[in-house]
Amino acid sequence: MSEPQEYIFKYSDEEVRRLVVQSIYWSDFTEELLRKAGLSKGMRVLDVGSGVGDVAMIAARLVGETGSVLGIDRSADSLAVARNRAASAGLANVQFEQAEVDSYETQDRFTAIIGRMILHHLPDPTSTLRRLSGLLAPGGLVIFQEPDLTGLKMEPPSELSARVCGWFPQVLERAGLDSKLGQRLPLLMKEAGLPAPHCVAVQHLSAPGARRNREYFEVSIWGILPLLERFGIATAAEVDIATLWQRLAEDTLSHNGTWHSTRMVGAWTRA
Repeated sequence: MSEPQEYIFKYSDEEVRRLVVQSIYWSDFTEELLRKAGLSKGMRVLDVGSGVGDVAMIAARLVGETGSVLGIDRSADSLAVARNRAASAGLANVQFEQAEVDSYETQDRFTAIIGRMILHHLPDPTSTLRRLSGLLAPGGLVIFQEPDLTGLKMEPPSELSARVCGWFPQVLERAGLDSKLGQRLPLLMKEAGLPAPHCVAVQHLSAPGARRNREYFEVSIWGILPLLERFGIATAAEVDIATLWQRLAEDTLSHNGTWHSTRMVGAWTRA
């Protein structure tokens, strides 16, 4: 079994905020994907890489009081936040357990296994997915969402936008992770021994003016800034995070540009 991959982001209050903002940004797609895949009342769900609990809570609402959700994650701090958020939301049908996704074992069997933006953090996502599939009841659902960071761009591109957009895939690649795993998600599921999946992808298009876009962009940059410096991609002075958003906004206007977000790929199948 491969050694667990080090989580490239530092666990902190700032990281919790980044995860929450990221979840809000993708929540509509996540809920739509889970519904389309067939997540429904009464199902017993395993959410892997739960983080602060957003995907698990969406699933908990979909399976209702007759269903249940177990979220697992390696970070005790993140799970403490998840438990508090679930309790505040009045969701009694969701629980969280500290565990390594790569080595999780249980005698329980689930009718669905789900995850968002977790497989690309793992050293061997194919074998992990194959092993997790063994925790499914016959005919159980497998539903995952993974990003393709190369989808992030401005059209038409500019020197500044191309440089900034390149930071994100560079960080993952330098950390030994696959920045384009979303592209490979259907193949990965087949390699794990699962039936050929159904697949969809979504990408947000906009000028960087909406508050929602700005908040997501800013927490994302804050999240990778230490990694940009650690890997020698860019210094804090080169990023100049205090002025970066305004410079990009002006750059977008001067180029009459449209921003394309990271592409999120969703895939589902029945074991």
